[in-house]
Amino acid sequence: MANTHFIASSKRHCFTTAANATSRRSQLAHCSLRLGTVIQTERRTGGYQPSLWDFNSIQSFDFAYNKEQKPLEMAATLIEQVKMLLQQEQRLELIDDLQKLGISCHFRHEIAQILNSKSIVLELAILDINNVQAQFLQELKETSRWWENTGLVQELPFIRDRIVECYYWTTGVVERREHGFERIMLTKINALVTTIDDIYDIYGTLEELELFTEAIRRWDIESIDQLPPYMKVCYLALYNFVNEMAYYTLKDKGFNSIPFLRKTWVDLVETYLIEANWYHKGHKPSLEEYINNAWISIGGVPILSHLFFRLTDSIDEEDAESVHKYHDIVCASCTILRLADDMGTSLDEVERGDVPKSVQCYMNEYNASEEEARKHVQSLIEETWKTMNKEMMDSPFSVYFAEVCANLSRMAQFIYQKESDGFGMQHSFVNNRLVSWILGLLLD
Repeated sequence: MANTHFIASSKRHCFTTAANATSRRSQLAHCSLRLGTVIQTERRTGGYQPSLWDFNSIQSFDFAYNKEQKPLEMAATLIEQVKMLLQQEQRLELIDDLQKLGISCHFRHEIAQILNSKSIVLELAILDINNVQAQFLQELKETSRWWENTGLVQELPFIRDRIVECYYWTTGVVERREHGFERIMLTKINALVTTIDDIYDIYGTLEELELFTEAIRRWDIESIDQLPPYMKVCYLALYNFVNEMAYYTLKDKGFNSIPFLRKTWVDLVETYLIEANWYHKGHKPSLEEYINNAWISIGGVPILSHLFFRLTDSIDEEDAESVHKYHDIVCASCTILRLADDMGTSLDEVERGDVPKSVQCYMNEYNASEEEARKHVQSLIEETWKTMNKEMMDSPFSVYFAEVCANLSRMAQFIYQKESDGFGMQHSFVNNRLVSWILGLLLD
C-alpha cells in the first residue's frame, strides 16, 4: 500500500516569510504607487493582511512518492481489479439480505471471503486520494507562478493577496479531476475579479474608475494609455488573460467567444461603477435596487461565462446567447453567491465605509434589527435555491455547466458560513480550517 504524504523544504516557512514580507511589501507600496503620481491620502484601505502563503513557500511544497511504486500505474491496476468485483453478482446486497433474514450464520466462511475483497477497494481509495492531492498541489503551484508573474501584488499592494484561497474556491466549484485546466483558469478569474473589486471598492478615485470602466468597454490595447499608472498593469493582465482563454476556445472548438467574455467583464465593471457612485454620493439603495445591481457585481457572471465555453463540447450560438442574456440558472447562482457573501462580509465592509449590503439595505428600508434582516436575507437564499433546483432539472446546457452553477452557490455558503468572511479575513472559521488542513498535510 502506498505510504505518501506532503513534505515541504521548510515546514513553517510559509508563515514566517509572510510575516517578514510585511515590511518589504510596504516599501514596495511606497514605490510602486508613485509611478508618476503622488499617493492621495483620501484613498481608503481594506485593512487586509498580507497573504499567509508567499510565492517561495507555495513553490517549496512537494508531494513525496515512492518512485518505485509508480502510484499512477498501481492505481490503474487496482481500478481494473475493482471493476472485476463490480461485474460479479451484487454480493454485498445479498449479504445484507442474509443478515436481515437471520440466516447469515450458515455462510460465515463465504461472507468472510467476500468481505476480504474490500481491502482492494480501501487500498485504491488511499492511493487515489494521494494522487488527487498531488494533482491539486501542482495546479496550485502553477497558478501561484502565474500570480507572481503578473506583478499585481507588487504594483497594487492594497489588494487582497489570496491566491491559495482563490484556488481553494475552485476545488469545490469544479470538482471533477479531469478539469484541471478549468480549476487553474477559475483561480485566475477569482484573483482578477478580487483585484478589480478592490480597485473600485478601496483605492480608485471616481474619475479613475470612470476611465477604467471606459477602457474595458473599448477593449483595445490603446486604452491603456488613458489610465493612471497603477491601473495599467491590471488592465493588461485582464486583457491578456481573456484573449488567451478566447484563443483556446477558438482553437479547440472553433467558436469566437471574445464578444461574450468581454460583455461579462463590461457588465461587471459597470456595476462596480454604480456602487462607487453610490458611495461617493452617500446613496442608500433599497434592497431591490441593491440586489438588481449586486447579483452581477459579486463577480459570478465572468466566472460562469468562462466555464460555459470550457465545459461545453459543442458550442451552439443560441445557447451562448442564452447564457449571456443571463439565463435563470446563471442569475440564481450569482444571486446566492451575492447574498451568502453579504451575510459573511457586510459588517467588515460597512465598517471601512463601503456602500450598504443586503442586510443593511433591509435594515434601512424597513427599520429592522440586524437579526430580522439576516433572517430575511436567509429566506431569499432559500427561495433562490428553489429556482436553482428547478433549473438544474430542466437545464438546456451541459451537465458539467449546470453542475458548476450549483457548486458556485454551494461553495459560497461554505466560504461565508458562520457569518464570517472565509476568503478575505485570515482568522475566519473557514480560513482557520484551511490553514489547519494544509499544515496537517505538510507536517504529517
